[in-house]
Amino acid sequence: MKKYFLLSIILLAEYIANAQFFVATGESVSVISNDQLFLQEDLQNNGTIARLTINNSNTISISGVGIINNLKLNKTAGNTTITSGQQTITNIYSPAAGTLNTGGKLILSSSNLGSARIEAGNAAGGYLSGNVLLQRYIPGGFRKFRFIGHPFDAPLSLTELTDDIDISGNLNDGNTNAFTATVTNNPSAFYFDESLDNGFYNSNTSTNSGWVAYTGIAPTNIGVGQGLRVLIRGSKGQTNPLTGGAYTPDAVTISVNGQLKQGDFIQNLQYSNANTNKGWNLISNPYASNIDWLLVGRNNVDNAVYTYLPRIDGGRYATYINGSSSNGGSNYIESSSSFFVHANGTSPFLTWQETNKVSNEPTNSSFKLTPIKTNRYSFEVKNMATNLTDEVVIRFGEDNATDRFDSEFDAYNLPGSSHDLFVLDNKKTAYSIYHGSDLKNASIEKRIIQLGLTNTVVGKYTFTAKELNPFILKNKAFLKDNYTNNLVEIVDNMSYSFEIKADTASQKTNRFSIIFNPIKNIPFATSVLQVQIAPNPTTDLINVYYSQPKSEGSNIKITDGLGKEFYNKNLGTVSNGNISISIKTWNNGLYFLSFISGNQTIIQKIIKN
Repeated sequence: MKKYFLLSIILLAEYIANAQFFVATGESVSVISNDQLFLQEDLQNNGTIARLTINNSNTISISGVGIINNLKLNKTAGNTTITSGQQTITNIYSPAAGTLNTGGKLILSSSNLGSARIEAGNAAGGYLSGNVLLQRYIPGGFRKFRFIGHPFDAPLSLTELTDDIDISGNLNDGNTNAFTATVTNNPSAFYFDESLDNGFYNSNTSTNSGWVAYTGIAPTNIGVGQGLRVLIRGSKGQTNPLTGGAYTPDAVTISVNGQLKQGDFIQNLQYSNANTNKGWNLISNPYASNIDWLLVGRNNVDNAVYTYLPRIDGGRYATYINGSSSNGGSNYIESSSSFFVHANGTSPFLTWQETNKVSNEPTNSSFKLTPIKTNRYSFEVKNMATNLTDEVVIRFGEDNATDRFDSEFDAYNLPGSSHDLFVLDNKKTAYSIYHGSDLKNASIEKRIIQLGLTNTVVGKYTFTAKELNPFILKNKAFLKDNYTNNLVEIVDNMSYSFEIKADTASQKTNRFSIIFNPIKNIPFATSVLQVQIAPNPTTDLINVYYSQPKSEGSNIKITDGLGKEFYNKNLGTVSNGNISISIKTWNNGLYFLSFISGNQTIIQKIIKN
């Protein structure tokens, strides 16, 4: 029978606090090097270990109730098992080689200081055996919907959540899910059904948006790889969250238990048809680690990734694609979170690999240069009363982008809970990140980019622009306010204040546009009447710029070659300004614009193609 002796705590004090170690007499003992303990025999840990490495061929057991900040398993033979008690990892578990048998006694902790994670392991998995208790810390302070998920290889019961937070819903058929009863029993947890609809980026859709409420009895599980939208009210049983009284939500730590997903695998997604309202999948991060979306293999899936930010000033979607992000979007996705991706064809799937896991931003490869990006701006609209913001990013050229939706470069717009800013193409597709075709030289570049702004309330707002990368070929862009006829050059940190009023004209979705290289901003009176049109030729929209020595009653009329009138507008008494006119539905061909001011008339040709 082996005899055991106690290692002196004093000798380990520099690296290990309040820990006991028992090793077998006559065998190699554990060795401390720098801040690491290399374990070669059984361990009883009732304290905190900074770094523990197990890299021998012995059979190792770990017992006690302790904390291991960093654990590395690098065993070519012999089992490692947590036999009793409970061990908590606070930072990293590195499965270099071998299998850790948890015995259901391992915790991956999460707190306001960070969340434990599991580094990349064997592509075949198998580096963990047994259940793991996974924590997710959620800060307090505000009551918001959050998109969460789980990294387990089997469906997760909703009761794994309802023991930590209050979830409400229809209880008419029973309460298998242990929901909290309220006066209304309004639902607070939802899954997403791709086959129903989207309704996010189509502002005209006000019906089903794909969300399905969980009820008290069915469905009872969160599926493997499935995302969940749930209202986090604070800690379970906190006073007032369910009664409407004033309160400040507590921070809460959700703890869920199961066998972790391990190894490389393929995740099949849903795709109903080619309707752009379909194909949306709310999926969860499948690993107990942050992942890099850029490393994930995709088949018939757009490159963009959409996460939801439950910010204190109003929730909104953050988007990332091709090096551009809006609203703080990123290619890095947190553990225990869920996010939207969009399938664009039949049999869509994602290829997940252990190497998708990351801790922070990796360094650039020595063999791949980061391209210098140009022609990119971000635009943000802020409600000055509430400080709510929304952002879009616009970029042109360098990649093989077109002026229509490109799944490699563009991201759809998913509105949040406040005002919504987006880009519209000629097909009225709405974008949060828009990547158009190459800009031409400024002398011939006359394109117009339509902005959309919806869900506004009466009040004062500010448009700001940031130059992420400069425009080339001497191009200049201007923000056009079609309500006030103001035209402002877009430069870095440009700011433009405007007001949404009660009249419908100030609330129009297409109030703003971006105009490239207008034939001068014409805010100044001239000695003669001047009228200029851009772009011309055009496929959709023209802008008419006019300036004259003094204010005159003015009118615009457009006819075809046979004199048939297509447009007629009285501008009132004006001296200078500009107006946008849509000719998208007109037949291709030649038209004539007549600008009539007092006793003067100027006629300009318009080519529609």
